[in-house]
Amino acid sequence: MLCVSLGNANFEECLEAVKKYELCELRLDKLKLKDSELKKLFAAGKKIIATYRPRNIKDAERMKRLKAVIDMGTTYVDIEVEATDAFKEEIILYAEKKKCKIIVSYHDYEKTPLREELKHIVEWCKSSSPDVIKIACHSRSDRDNARLLGLLDSDFKMIVIGMGAKGKVTRIFAPKLGAFCTYVTLSDRNKTAPGQLTKEEMEKILDGLYYV
Repeated sequence: MLCVSLGNANFEECLEAVKKYELCELRLDKLKLKDSELKKLFAAGKKIIATYRPRNIKDAERMKRLKAVIDMGTTYVDIEVEATDAFKEEIILYAEKKKCKIIVSYHDYEKTPLREELKHIVEWCKSSSPDVIKIACHSRSDRDNARLLGLLDSDFKMIVIGMGAKGKVTRIFAPKLGAFCTYVTLSDRNKTAPGQLTKEEMEKILDGLYYV
């Protein structure tokens, strides 16, 4: 499944996307949307992942914003495993009460950890009892890509991403190997992570793989 990640986009672009595509991610830290506009997006009735990366935002503000979109009806809320236990527990309990599914994510923007460390990270994510685990690491080699894709040998729903130019292969093959989804963007202007492909580019590649 392709998930259209929406960042650096206006309300009209977001609304068109959530109406058109099966699954979209709203990068709240990269979108300047009013509550009234967010409500219209969630009212479209499609599956949406709400994500608010920390950046320079205080936890109290992120907590308030994430609870608001959970109330509005987001399908999934993405929580960083690196967040404080108190932050994770409060958001998870709130989401569960509202029947909102949980993605617990891990990010390493500099490297891909070694195999044993990756296994430890996955177990760390599992400790929060999420519906989906997301592992996103900067990939510098084929071996990095192989370690990441190897995580898909699991009964657990996983999203695996190798960030950066070298990691593009993981974005292409992960959905073929059972990943819950892979992230794409509407255009180069809307990219929310290094190495992300546009939806059009990904569909052309996947169509070609289908016939191999």
